[in-house]
Amino acid sequence: MIFDPSAILTEKICNASEIFFARTDSNLKITEANDHFWSVFGKEAAYKKGTPIYKNTLFNTLENFEELCRSCLQQPGITHNIQVQIKNEQQRWLCIELESVIEQQAVTGISFLGRDITDQKKNEAELLYQVRLLDQISEAVITTDILFNILSWNKAAEDIYHFTKEEMLGRNAFNVFTYNYNNSSKEEAAHDLMEYDCWQGEVDFFRHDDAEHIYLHASVTTVRDQQNAILGYVAVNRNITANKLAEQKRFSHAQQLLDAYAQTSSEGLFIIDETYKLVYVNNAAVRIAELAISTQIKPGDDLMQFTHPKRKHVLQNVLQQVFLGNTVRYEAMYDFFNDQKTHWYTHTITPIANEAGKVLFACAVSTDISKEKQLQQELLLRKEQKRKEILSEIIAAQEKERHRIAFELHENIAQLLAMSKFYMAASDVSEQQQRAGFIVSKAITELQKISYALDPENLKQVGLVETVTLLINNLNKTQNIHIRLFTESYTTLYPCDLEIELAVFRIIQDKLDNIFRYSNAANAEITLSKSQKEIVLCISDDGIGFNINAKEQGFGIKNMYNRSELYNGSLLINTEPGKGCMLTLVIPIHKTTATNK
Repeated sequence: MIFDPSAILTEKICNASEIFFARTDSNLKITEANDHFWSVFGKEAAYKKGTPIYKNTLFNTLENFEELCRSCLQQPGITHNIQVQIKNEQQRWLCIELESVIEQQAVTGISFLGRDITDQKKNEAELLYQVRLLDQISEAVITTDILFNILSWNKAAEDIYHFTKEEMLGRNAFNVFTYNYNNSSKEEAAHDLMEYDCWQGEVDFFRHDDAEHIYLHASVTTVRDQQNAILGYVAVNRNITANKLAEQKRFSHAQQLLDAYAQTSSEGLFIIDETYKLVYVNNAAVRIAELAISTQIKPGDDLMQFTHPKRKHVLQNVLQQVFLGNTVRYEAMYDFFNDQKTHWYTHTITPIANEAGKVLFACAVSTDISKEKQLQQELLLRKEQKRKEILSEIIAAQEKERHRIAFELHENIAQLLAMSKFYMAASDVSEQQQRAGFIVSKAITELQKISYALDPENLKQVGLVETVTLLINNLNKTQNIHIRLFTESYTTLYPCDLEIELAVFRIIQDKLDNIFRYSNAANAEITLSKSQKEIVLCISDDGIGFNINAKEQGFGIKNMYNRSELYNGSLLINTEPGKGCMLTLVIPIHKTTATNK
């Protein structure tokens, strides 16, 4: 601009304490100046009005100051802006503007207009120091205002993003960067920044010029003033691309080793996502599927599509538990389609979670335990067979002892009593002797009943039904309980092993003995039926009943269970206090059938 004295040379300007003002004539001699000018430049005695304005030692740092002043005289309209460092009591910086003074279209001198910019220079120096300091940092340091407009951009940011400072200052960060958030989301980052004034995490992006995949560890902090108002944000981003690529390489190598191991493992490995789709299956898993469902499975298949409807609900419940963070282990039995065999598997399903703890996948390991199960079953079978052999020997010993006692009662004691009865039956015996004979006769009858109960010889000749009928008839005569026997469904078309019939007969004896001893029953019913495969026995009474779970089983009940188990029968006792008792026995008619079964 051209200096116009009519506008500038006012009292306000001349007396302004912040402005240095002076004016010269055409010889560059000072004609007027304000107090602030003299307070700075008038400390030299020779420097006063009439002195050339450039004749001051404070301008010695400007070698061409005189030439600049004269150029304003020679080239009307020219303006010079000069920053000069003066050294007196203090080092000060001045900003000086030199302009031509034109009066009546002629250059009459120059004007000197300046101001102190020392504080500004100090701030610039401090800022330059900070910029240089930030440029030495390997992390990208980016500051923005409250609207995320970029205010600063250090050298590391230039190296990472391949944008210069000039290209980025003033641009909006959200319009420039498109990040992928690795362990959170953009929304979660914004929430943390608003809630806690900071956020940090891993992000990645593809660089704009070379499309290189860059990974950053990012940290954003809110900057607030003393009144807690938000001034802006500072982002410190560290380039972790090299570490990430090395980590990915190690992970890829480990994954290859794991895959090689998994593919040679005999255990089936299934990795399943939240939608129940297969993400990974190894060779063993493929073989299991081929045997089970004659289908070759592959990643991407829906697991539920190949699951049997009866197992689908169970599998869904298991996977739901796994995706809640629980490990589930269970055993399952399968009838494979291809080999028509039963297979047992142990399934161990564990959750796979990310760093934030969110479960992403379920890892199922299926182990074939069919051989172990077969060995267990064989051991149990051998143990059961051994137990039954011992039980059979015990029962055989009981039957042998019963036969011996019955023989002794019948052959010895009964004969002695018979002889006594014969002598007492003589005509010359007294009345008391006759009564003794009657008692002996009754004793013989009771001994015969006991002998028969101990060794039912009729069972071999007349069969189970007739033997039981005879037993019931005798008991109805001697006991206070009325017993009814139903045998209409007991067919004789299918012969039954004698050992089985003896076991059924002994169970009837033991049960009736318990009824007589403990039930206080008035009535009892026995139903016998037989089919081509089994005998069914039912015995019920209207007695007081008992709590079968609370009461310790007596010898009679244990005997009944033992005889039933020995021949692979099933015995059920149904009773409650006050509701009588019902015994149900189902037993095969052949011992060989029982053994094979």
